[in-house]
Amino acid sequence: MADNTFRLQAKRIGDGIVQVKALIRHPNHNGLGRTAEGEPIAPHHLTEVTVAVNDQPLLTVHTGSGIAANPLLGWKINAGEGNRVSVAWTDNLDESGRAEVTVA
Repeated sequence: MADNTFRLQAKRIGDGIVQVKALIRHPNHNGLGRTAEGEPIAPHHLTEVTVAVNDQPLLTVHTGSGIAANPLLGWKINAGEGNRVSVAWTDNLDESGRAEVTVA
Protein backbone atom coordinates (compact mmCIF):
# COMPACT_ATOMS: atom_id res chain seq x y z
CA MET A 1 0.00 0.00 0.00
CA ALA A 2 1.46 3.38 -0.95
CA ASP A 3 0.16 6.86 -1.54
CA ASN A 4 1.38 9.21 -4.26
CA THR A 5 3.88 10.90 -1.92
CA PHE A 6 6.07 7.80 -1.64
CA ARG A 7 8.38 5.39 -3.30
CA LEU A 8 9.29 2.74 -0.75
CA GLN A 9 11.64 -0.21 -1.13
CA ALA A 10 12.74 -2.89 1.34
CA LYS A 11 15.44 -5.17 -0.06
CA ARG A 12 17.19 -8.04 1.71
CA ILE A 13 20.95 -7.50 1.64
CA GLY A 14 22.11 -10.11 4.13
CA ASP A 15 21.01 -12.62 6.71
CA GLY A 16 18.04 -10.84 8.28
CA ILE A 17 19.29 -7.41 7.16
CA VAL A 18 17.01 -5.28 5.02
CA GLN A 19 17.88 -2.00 3.33
CA VAL A 20 14.91 0.36 3.41
CA LYS A 21 14.77 3.34 1.06
CA ALA A 22 11.99 5.92 1.11
CA LEU A 23 11.64 8.73 -1.42
CA ILE A 24 9.14 11.17 0.06
CA ARG A 25 7.69 13.71 -2.36
CA HIS A 26 7.26 16.86 -0.29
CA PRO A 27 8.09 20.54 -1.03
CA ASN A 28 9.83 21.17 2.31
CA HIS A 29 9.72 24.96 2.22
CA ASN A 30 11.63 26.50 5.13
CA GLY A 31 9.67 29.76 5.13
CA LEU A 32 12.56 31.89 3.86
CA GLY A 33 11.82 31.60 0.13
CA ARG A 34 9.85 33.95 -2.07
CA THR A 35 7.69 33.49 -5.16
CA ALA A 36 8.60 35.07 -8.51
CA GLU A 37 6.36 37.98 -7.48
CA GLY A 38 8.30 38.48 -4.24
CA GLU A 39 5.66 37.06 -1.91
CA PRO A 40 6.94 34.95 0.99
CA ILE A 41 6.46 31.18 0.78
CA ALA A 42 4.96 29.84 4.01
CA PRO A 43 6.86 27.11 5.89
CA HIS A 44 5.78 23.61 4.89
CA HIS A 45 8.23 20.86 5.87
CA LEU A 46 8.45 17.37 7.31
CA THR A 47 8.67 17.17 11.08
CA GLU A 48 8.72 13.42 11.74
CA VAL A 49 9.43 10.19 9.84
CA THR A 50 8.74 6.81 11.51
CA VAL A 51 9.83 3.34 10.38
CA ALA A 52 7.89 0.34 11.70
CA VAL A 53 8.14 -3.43 11.25
CA ASN A 54 4.83 -5.31 11.49
CA ASP A 55 3.21 -2.15 12.92
CA GLN A 56 5.78 -1.95 15.76
CA PRO A 57 7.68 1.37 15.64
CA LEU A 58 11.40 0.80 15.16
CA LEU A 59 12.73 4.33 14.83
CA THR A 60 11.57 7.91 14.58
CA VAL A 61 13.48 10.72 12.92
CA HIS A 62 12.61 14.28 13.92
CA THR A 63 13.34 16.65 11.05
CA GLY A 64 13.16 20.40 10.72
CA SER A 65 12.92 23.15 8.17
CA GLY A 66 16.40 22.36 6.79
CA ILE A 67 15.39 19.05 5.16
CA ALA A 68 15.66 19.00 1.37
CA ALA A 69 12.68 18.87 -0.95
CA ASN A 70 11.76 15.31 -1.93
CA PRO A 71 14.24 13.64 0.44
CA LEU A 72 15.58 10.14 -0.13
CA LEU A 73 16.02 8.49 3.27
CA GLY A 74 17.51 5.07 3.97
CA TRP A 75 18.14 2.66 6.82
CA LYS A 76 19.47 -0.85 7.37
CA ILE A 77 17.25 -2.78 9.75
CA ASN A 78 16.74 -6.33 11.04
CA ALA A 79 13.66 -7.78 9.35
CA GLY A 80 13.25 -11.17 7.77
CA GLU A 81 11.31 -12.29 4.73
CA GLY A 82 7.55 -11.81 5.04
CA ASN A 83 7.76 -8.92 7.50
CA ARG A 84 5.85 -5.73 6.70
CA VAL A 85 7.96 -2.55 6.72
CA SER A 86 6.16 0.78 6.80
CA VAL A 87 7.31 4.39 6.71
CA ALA A 88 5.05 7.24 7.80
CA TRP A 89 5.59 11.00 7.84
CA THR A 90 3.93 14.08 9.28
CA ASP A 91 4.63 17.73 8.57
CA ASN A 92 4.21 21.08 10.28
CA LEU A 93 0.72 21.51 8.75
CA ASP A 94 -0.48 18.18 10.24
CA GLU A 95 -0.50 16.52 6.82
CA SER A 96 0.74 12.94 6.70
CA GLY A 97 1.52 10.01 4.44
CA ARG A 98 2.30 6.34 4.82
CA ALA A 99 3.57 3.47 2.69
CA GLU A 100 4.08 -0.22 3.42
CA VAL A 101 5.91 -3.06 1.66
CA THR A 102 6.45 -6.71 2.48
CA VAL A 103 10.01 -7.99 2.54
CA ALA A 104 10.42 -10.62 -0.17
